Amino acid sequence: MQGSRAFVSGRPTRPDGGRPDLSNTAWKDEEDLFDNNFFGLLKKTGSKWKVVTHALGCTDVCYADWWRKHKAPKAIFPYTE
Repeated sequence: MQGSRAFVSGRPTRPDGGRPDLSNTAWKDEEDLFDNNFFGLLKKTGSKWKVVTHALGCTDVCYADWWRKHKAPKAIFPYTE
């Protein structure tokens, strides 16, 4: 986090901690193309955080250019172009 921007990342899980069931999702036929991750860029306005952009199941570094596209501090990202 820096200023009013924050980068978040993690792994989606079921309430019991297991991997999500993808059978009723867009990835149902392509589970091997879904990496178990999510990423988001947040912006704080006043006391509220809002999602600027997000990505789910990235198989590459999908956030590498978010700093440029969304005018966010480059330093909050673990990897950038």
